[in-house]
Amino acid sequence: MVNRNLLLMRHAEADPAGADLFRRLTPKGERQAHAIGITLKHQNRMPEVIVAGHSARTQATANIVAKALDFPAEHLIILPEIYDAQTRTLLEIINATDDSFISLLIIGHNPTISNTVSYLSQAKITSLNPADVALLHADIERWAYLSMDNAVLDVVWEAENLRQELPE
Repeated sequence: MVNRNLLLMRHAEADPAGADLFRRLTPKGERQAHAIGITLKHQNRMPEVIVAGHSARTQATANIVAKALDFPAEHLIILPEIYDAQTRTLLEIINATDDSFISLLIIGHNPTISNTVSYLSQAKITSLNPADVALLHADIERWAYLSMDNAVLDVVWEAENLRQELPE
């Protein structure tokens, strides 16, 4: 068995104005994304691949987190289907992940991110706030085997409770 780590993140705070697909992060959202990246780095929870939706806010969140992690750009994947995905679609993406990767970060939207955490862990997660990240693990040979029968919720990092400073 392989101990696989799944990080599910809601995009950081976005400006409520404008066409939904093109909404940008607020300055607070930029700080949130950076704080999460630094936290993942300090907690030694670096993903091997990051998958994000194609909306402006998920891409910006992914780019800021990746920069804070010194993450290789070739392992940052943008998938348009994450934008309006339901839990089933997100699970299909997770299950199709290359098994050479042990740790995966998906950045998407609510309610799907929160619903997926709740479904897999059977925890009562009503709604993750912007930039919150849930870490789940499962002892499984392949990503295709990930299910509610084997996923365990380890921690939820709440962006609001992290130090939020951008580097100079």
